[in-house]
Amino acid sequence: MHPAADPPSLADRLIAAIRAKRPRTPVPVDRASPSNAPAAPGSRRFGIALAILLPAGPVLSWGVASWQAAAIRQEIQAQRRTAAPALATRAAALADRAALTTTAPAIADILNALALTLPRDARLAAVAADEHARLSADVATPDPDTLRAALRRDPRTAALRDIDQARGDGVILVRLRQTAP
Repeated sequence: MHPAADPPSLADRLIAAIRAKRPRTPVPVDRASPSNAPAAPGSRRFGIALAILLPAGPVLSWGVASWQAAAIRQEIQAQRRTAAPALATRAAALADRAALTTTAPAIADILNALALTLPRDARLAAVAADEHARLSADVATPDPDTLRAALRRDPRTAALRDIDQARGDGVILVRLRQTAP
């Protein structure tokens, strides 16, 4: 049993059509010079195909690279749109932290100034900071007026305000809180 012959491909039919339309004219041959020998018909087709395909490689590479670059740009834009709310939240938090560090003195600076300005008979009972990095301190002193006057003398402690007083064991507990700068 013989397999059925395959029908001619499109390329075979195209080559047959080109051959049918082209007139066959003999090429004069100079037998004295071998460099003028006629080229075989197949080598001429190979040369034409090579001349067409050589520039096609870089052009196709450029086309594929452009297509991939466009796809990557679209993916980046999609990721930016997805991440934008989280990035905005983070930027706002960083801006808040930067504002705290540039506008308000650090808690350690205020505590050092408080330790230097406290009257001799006053002592620090408690210290805390809230979520906005504002200082809160309880000072035990026999005379709150002397404490307030001492705090107003130093610009670093001038932002501490007396918000509450309570009687303790022979002293008055004065609660101080840092006001917003």
